[in-house]
Amino acid sequence: MTRGAIKSQLLENTVFGLYIEQEPYIRELLEAYISSNFKTVLELLSKYSVCRCSLPVPHIFGSHAQTNLDPPLY
Repeated sequence: MTRGAIKSQLLENTVFGLYIEQEPYIRELLEAYISSNFKTVLELLSKYSVCRCSLPVPHIFGSHAQTNLDPPLY
């Protein structure tokens, strides 16, 4: 997808615009990418990234799920 297509299909899209209003860093990320400001893209990705391995396991998986994710004891 070209940068122009990203701009027209995402940034100027009214439906996706509703999502961007809820997550404003997405607009900032896309605008940085479109303008080839890759340093900013990487900084934003780093700033807003979440390591999935550190997220707590929801209770719906049961108490055994968390213990299965604990690192082994040697």
